Amino acid sequence: MANKFDILFEIDGLECTPKNWQEISVSCAFDEQVQPVIITDEFIFVNEDAKRINEWFTSRPFEGMPFTIQFNNGLQTYTKTGCLDFAEYEIVSEIEIKCKIKLDDGLDLVDEQLRAVSFGYLAREGGILSQSDYIGVPTVIRKKFDGLEVAMASLTLYFIYQDLKNGEKTLKEGIIKKIKVVLDAPASKPAEIFEKIGMAIILIAYYALMLIALYRLIRVMQENLLPIKTTYKGITERKALEKACEHLGLTLDCDIPELDFTVYMPSKTDNRIRKNKRDEGIPNVSDFGYQLSEMFELVLKKYNARAKKKGDTLIIRADKSDFWFSDSTYVMPSVLAELFKYNVLDMKSNHIISFQYDSSDEWTMPNSRQRPLDNNDKDFESKQHDKGVAFEVILDIPTYANQKYKQNRGLTEVRIPQALGQRKNSLSALEISMKALFLVVDLTIKLFGGKTIGEKINEHKGHLIISQPSFNIPKSIPLMNGLIPSNSRGVLGATRLYNEYHWTKSFKQNSSIAQKKVYTDIKIPFDFSDFMSIIDNSYFTTEDGQKGKFTKLEWTLDKDFATASFWIANQYIDPNSLTEINIES
Repeated sequence: MANKFDILFEIDGLECTPKNWQEISVSCAFDEQVQPVIITDEFIFVNEDAKRINEWFTSRPFEGMPFTIQFNNGLQTYTKTGCLDFAEYEIVSEIEIKCKIKLDDGLDLVDEQLRAVSFGYLAREGGILSQSDYIGVPTVIRKKFDGLEVAMASLTLYFIYQDLKNGEKTLKEGIIKKIKVVLDAPASKPAEIFEKIGMAIILIAYYALMLIALYRLIRVMQENLLPIKTTYKGITERKALEKACEHLGLTLDCDIPELDFTVYMPSKTDNRIRKNKRDEGIPNVSDFGYQLSEMFELVLKKYNARAKKKGDTLIIRADKSDFWFSDSTYVMPSVLAELFKYNVLDMKSNHIISFQYDSSDEWTMPNSRQRPLDNNDKDFESKQHDKGVAFEVILDIPTYANQKYKQNRGLTEVRIPQALGQRKNSLSALEISMKALFLVVDLTIKLFGGKTIGEKINEHKGHLIISQPSFNIPKSIPLMNGLIPSNSRGVLGATRLYNEYHWTKSFKQNSSIAQKKVYTDIKIPFDFSDFMSIIDNSYFTTEDGQKGKFTKLEWTLDKDFATASFWIANQYIDPNSLTEINIES
């Protein structure tokens, strides 16, 4: 590979010549990322170049000075922009300084900027977040009643209902009797007539007051025993990432569909049913996700995704996506006769993905369903519990003679720092009882065209249910057409996340990629055009069509080779000989 090229350096648009440019080495640490963290040796600037840099630093010490490298190999011109990194700035003398650079391409600079900003800053007065960016989550607040509480409440309401019926019958009979006496009384006795009319009016007024009093009592019991309907605010994962990108002057390009309907609902820190405030839809300070960088980390972890920056666009794709290899332009030459090893240590016995339980919200805890009063099945709750909070895959290999030497050891964990929101799926025994007991009241409400208590009870289905107004852990909630779908755990649960996104690490399900040959510190032909291709995408194909990825690379600017570490996909154990056991909870 030819490595003849002309090179041009500029600082703040003016040409410069670093004293030691031919000796500069570039170290790229990829690990699991698509783009590397790039570390360069210090450039040495002297004379007028040093003076200009010192003048910039004196006036703007916290703003990197624009820096450009341009290569021309006679066929193409390659340009990389960045800045001088004053965190790595050393003054040797008035006419000599040392400084490292940061290139614009790559996520390390973006990550630093994201770590410096919170959603509280974006939602401040005059910030880029507003109420229109939040989404309302219909919520009902109801404590989990035990059977005794439900029975006592139902019994109390039954007696109220009976009193209302009996009182209605007695008062009606009394009023009719008084009116009849008035009609039968002779006109010659007006005093007696007025007395009976007065008694009838008093009875009617008493009956009306009793109805009002009983209605108010029922309303009080309803408010205390039935779910309280309200709306809490959150923000969709896509909107949160888009606003973070907007702050950095970037455009988000992400094809993960869950981001459109998955709502991040922050924790609630007070016990009042809160009115919506300006910043209610963003994470609280104590929530994981409050810093912009944490929100990106959460999304990448949840969907087993990767990110890269290309120009002014931040691209996010799942690890399973073909995008990473189709986007790659680097082709690895035939150097694979070198020493290698297999990634045996990557074959873990257990893989667990899980959301959190929240002890402050009873509905997120295991067995959060209630057993109806007429159900004697002691295992009802465990059967009805909405599974999907955690999913575990146990991988096993064939039984060999020495069982204790089996090398599928270890554990891979994906702990999502959110609780899954619980959908209100059905009416409780208490709600069913109250619907029946409120029939008389509902008939009165219908006369005036209002929404009946029974109708209000029915419309709670599909809402988020919480046990009290406050809770400690932010929630992850799928919201479609304003409600949580009936198959919410199938839409957004640990089981689905594994089956849709995290299976790629399985030696059985993804054997063609998960099983690998690993190469360390291999010398490969390399020039600047190669460098330009791998800093955009560390994935590659080999000359014979195999798939691979760089994990580390070191290159000196004027050399025609680099020292690289990478892996090449290679299936070395039959996936049919492996077994997987799934455990859902």
